[in-house]
Amino acid sequence: MYSLVSIGNPPAFGCPSIISRSEWGARAPTQQNSRLPTTPGHVYIHHGASEGCYSEPACIKMVQSYQNYQMDSHGKER
Repeated sequence: MYSLVSIGNPPAFGCPSIISRSEWGARAPTQQNSRLPTTPGHVYIHHGASEGCYSEPACIKMVQSYQNYQMDSHGKER
């Protein structure tokens, strides 16, 4: 599931901006996932082999295309 996306270059100090699913216009899940019973020990970051993006509109468009590809081509909501 695409939950967040960082936009542009990270600032000199601290974390990059985090954009919520509603802010980047995520599609609704095709099925509901239950909450995890415990906090995960590891997190895996999915990334594409595309060029970087340096504006919020360009990054949103890129993440939407990743989600569309996964949901439409693979029948998966990620």
